Order: sequence, then structure tokens, then C-alpha cells
Amino acid sequence: MQRYSKIHPETIKRLQSERILITGASGLLGRQLVFELVRVGLRPVCLVRESSDITYLSSLDLEIRFADLRDSGAVADAFKGIDRVVHTAALVDFRGDKLTMFTGINCFGALSCYRASCAAGVKRFAHISSVVGIGARSRLAKGAASAPLTESAEFNLRDVRVPYILSKRSAEELLAAETHSGPELVTLNPSIVVAPSRHSSDRRRIDRFFDRPFIPTIPIRLNIVDVRDIAPAIVNALVSGVAGKRYLLTGENLALTEILNIFQELTGKAPRHVRIPHSLLNLAAKYFNAKHKRNSGGKLRLYPDLLKMLDYDWVYDNSLAKSELGFLSRPARETLGDLYHETFRGTFLDTQ
Repeated sequence: MQRYSKIHPETIKRLQSERILITGASGLLGRQLVFELVRVGLRPVCLVRESSDITYLSSLDLEIRFADLRDSGAVADAFKGIDRVVHTAALVDFRGDKLTMFTGINCFGALSCYRASCAAGVKRFAHISSVVGIGARSRLAKGAASAPLTESAEFNLRDVRVPYILSKRSAEELLAAETHSGPELVTLNPSIVVAPSRHSSDRRRIDRFFDRPFIPTIPIRLNIVDVRDIAPAIVNALVSGVAGKRYLLTGENLALTEILNIFQELTGKAPRHVRIPHSLLNLAAKYFNAKHKRNSGGKLRLYPDLLKMLDYDWVYDNSLAKSELGFLSRPARETLGDLYHETFRGTFLDTQ
């Protein structure tokens, strides 16, 4: 019985004679997609910025093209001769400032790529969005339900003025409005992607966190998914799936306390869980927001709108992706165990 996502044999056969472009190929997900394609004998074209680290991509002797997504001319040149596209490039950060930068990269960058695909005669465009583009399950709404959201959920986060959330939703809407004249569009919405760190020991980082006498916790439910599971499903989406649809690439829905308990079992450490009052978090957020405005500099990491995310459960149903893309998500305990024990095999960082 198959336990993990795999690229379908028919997908490989269909793609053998076609040129696949991966935008954001130097990013975490981009590299994993390149790894998955190369190990089944496919040779993707990699689109990156001039400043990107291309050490891994160069080691595979792949074609590498360079463009800033905000330069429509350079993007148009980069898409020539391409048959299918996976658009992963995005600014992923929950900072509260730089809205213009988020809009330029996540919204207009995605639109520029789609229009370039149209001009190049691309057949299918797989847009990697996020579950934040779907919405979340409010715990404050009257009669709020707890069932996981599906692809048909009505977006309900417009009042959560987090630049990343707004830009990812806007990108989906902009692309949907262009499909009358462009390639087939398939939107894929991963949840919190778990993958090994490229720069430090995951085990040491987790141990340091749980060495504390207490750890903060909040009553929130989250969804995590393994990078090794979403990458093959994304490749399948280049052939499978219905044009115009979106697919939730999500794993287990867990309370934050359940995730912390898994790590406590792995580390053998049991710091006390302390729930921080929402009022105290609000005071801290207002303070940092005011300080940022006074100083007009630095990254705005904590601010009132970010705290609004704590009023939602980020829970999702991946049934559609399972049935139409062959997506399978491994148990969260297995993913987190591989992360902690540094046995996260089958990625571009460890190809065993």
C-alpha cells in the first residue's frame, strides 16, 4: 500500500518531451521540486534572481535563467520555449510592513509570470499559493463551526491586515481574472511546510527551545505538512487535476499543545505550558507597532493585526488533492520525528 506522495508514471511520461520551468527554484520548495523532477529523469529549467544561491542547481547541470519578477521584460524572455510552469517564487514573511514589496513580488510578480506564460504558449501554470489564500476557521464568530475548511470556503481574512495574507489572496484573484486568455491555471495551497534547515541543526534548535522552564502556548489549531509529500503532488498537478481548481496540500490538523507534546516526547523534556493572556499580547503588539512608527526602521514583527490570526483555527481538508493529485500526507509525528532526529531523508539536502 502506498504511504507517501509519488509522481505518477503517466505524469513522467507526459512531461518527458516538455520543458518545465520552476520559478523560485533556489528556494526551499523550489529546490525540492527540482530534486523530485531530476530523480525521475526530468530536466527542469530553473528561474532565479541574480543574487540567488545556485550551488545546488548548478551541481545538477540544469539550465538556469535569471529574472526579477518585477521586471516584466526579463520575465517574458525567461519564459520563452517553456511548456509548463510551477510558480513557487514569493515573499514569505509575516512582517507587518513593506506592503508595497509584498504586492510587487507576490501579486504583480505572479501576474507577470502568468502573462509571460500566455505569450510563450505555456499549456499549464501551477500557482503555489498558501492556505492563507483560502481563509481560516474563526473561533469568534457566532455559532462558529470546527470542521476543517475545503477548497470552496469563502475567504474571511480581509480584516486581518497582514501583508503576506492580503498579497497571496490578491494574487489568486488576479490570476483567476486572466484565465480567459492564458494557460490552464491550477492553484495549490500548502499549509505550514515542515522541512529541514539548510543552515543549522534542527535538533539543537529544538532542544534549546525546550530547555526553558516554561513555554508559551495558545489555544489554537494548526496544520502542518511535509515538504516531501507536497512536491510530488505539485508535479502531478502539471498534468492531473482540473484546470481552474485549487487544491489544498495539507497534513494533520493539530492543537498547538499536541505539537508541543510530540516534541516533548522526542526531547525527553517537559517544560511547563504557560498560556499568555491575549490582553498582554495586545499591549506588547501596540508597543512594538508604536515603536516602529517612531523609529521608521527595522522589521515589524509583532503588531495588532498579526495577533488577529490567533482568533482562528488553521484547519483544512485535503480530500480533493488525495483523489485528484494522488496526494498523501504522512503523520505529523513521523515528520517531526525525522526533523528532530535529523533523519529527514529524500530531500535536496539528503538524497538517500
